[in-house]
Amino acid sequence: MACKLSLELYGAVGVIGGSKHLLKCKVGRKKEVKSWLDFGLDFNSFFAYYSEFVRPRKANGITDLIKLGLLPKLKGLYRPDYVKKSGHNPEHNIDYALTCISHAHLDHMGFLSHMHYDIPILCSKPTYAIMRTLQEAGAGSDKDFITFKEYYVTPSKRQVIDRQFHFIEDGPLSVGDLVFRGVPVDHSLPGAAGFIIETPKGNVGYTGDFRFHGSHKKLTRNMVKVFSKANLIALITEGTNIDETPDMSEAKVYRKILNAAKKTKGLIAANFPKRDTARLDTFLRVAKETGRKLAIDMHQAYELKCLYEAGCSDVSIAINPNAGDEFLRDLFDADIVVFAKQKKDGSVLRGEPLEKVVKDYSKWERQFIASNHGTDKKPALVKQEYVRDAHQIRNRQDKYIVFSDNFSVQNLIDFQPVEGSLYVYSKTEPFDQEMEADFDKLENWVRKFFGSDQMLHAHASGHAYGRELVNAIKEINPGIVIPTHTQHPEMFIEKLTKRDNRLKHKEPYKGKVIVPELSVTGNAHEIML
Repeated sequence: MACKLSLELYGAVGVIGGSKHLLKCKVGRKKEVKSWLDFGLDFNSFFAYYSEFVRPRKANGITDLIKLGLLPKLKGLYRPDYVKKSGHNPEHNIDYALTCISHAHLDHMGFLSHMHYDIPILCSKPTYAIMRTLQEAGAGSDKDFITFKEYYVTPSKRQVIDRQFHFIEDGPLSVGDLVFRGVPVDHSLPGAAGFIIETPKGNVGYTGDFRFHGSHKKLTRNMVKVFSKANLIALITEGTNIDETPDMSEAKVYRKILNAAKKTKGLIAANFPKRDTARLDTFLRVAKETGRKLAIDMHQAYELKCLYEAGCSDVSIAINPNAGDEFLRDLFDADIVVFAKQKKDGSVLRGEPLEKVVKDYSKWERQFIASNHGTDKKPALVKQEYVRDAHQIRNRQDKYIVFSDNFSVQNLIDFQPVEGSLYVYSKTEPFDQEMEADFDKLENWVRKFFGSDQMLHAHASGHAYGRELVNAIKEINPGIVIPTHTQHPEMFIEKLTKRDNRLKHKEPYKGKVIVPELSVTGNAHEIML
């Protein structure tokens, strides 16, 4: 039976992030099966129009985002409350069979909250846990990643619907004539995966984001082996670092931080990606080696809780896999503490009664400050043994590594780092004007509290480097390569078709590179597979 297979790219074309790829399969007279490979937010395009104080207008539904080209203009895709607010009739006939989410970075799933709740989602259990963290403990609106909550109505009349999830850990998922199989990879947060989609015309591979130099590089090596055995007719790959040579690995990051920590007599402040449990583990290992505790923030604590509850305690050494029924008391490794920063009335630093202290915090935060061990008639709050306030850290600075990113740098005022303290910047270097402006502010804080030469840079990218990408593609040996999530798609042609005159045999790569370009009308580039 004839099969028409095509791919439409609505994002991550010539840019890093914003991955939104629509795979369409039409077999004979059967209904066409449409499935998404990620549905992410393109930060560059978004912040070309918006800022911290200028946001999409809720009163306009999804109209603003579609008019600006940030979301594709497609029927049967979006949540009915936003569609109705945009002046259209909500579609009752949902036209999309599945959405595959490779991992829980916003540039791959940030617009999932705008998608109709009847469209099933396929992802890993850690990805689900992190999206749950973002919805339940994240800031702002438009975070209905796990549960749809109707907007524009009073809370008492609000419709609440759980989205339908399938997990790659449960095995292949059949949808019509297609079969979807998730393959774990290593990236800069847990649960990242690529996908193989089996179609009547042949197998298609999607890598998501991946690397070979992280703590779980064996996952990525296995993905390459699995993809190479699948005889792919097409490979959709990321190419963030196609122009980069191998640099830092997670192991090198650990050694660099450890060497500096051994020489540090005061406080160590650590700025690293909040959702990156591999980097958290790196700092925890350093803490153990130097007789310190790692103080994480409430959001990180909540993520570890969600990972534990999803059965994913193996993703981080910070989680105690044997926490038991009263797991919040025993959830964390013995060298993990949770930092309770000043909020609202600042009661945490004034020795106020625990009952008053907890009122300064959101409901999801209170569980990490105190637990209720009394009876229903006579509740009794008991402070969690692992919670620390700024005064406790300030008084024993040589005993702590404390998480301190760009959004929590004000806490340095409360810590008052002593001479000989160290600030570790363990994130990607700024690569655009907005990031450079934010980094300049951060440097001002570091100079004020640590001195001009007390910022240590130690970071390993979440993406494979150029030579590694090329070697992986050659081993996979697909029919065609479609580079996305890269500013230099043309480099794939140069690197993959380059011939070495010294070699007598042909390169193992058999196919061709298709470099897609979005049309000036904003319509997706369609590739026939």
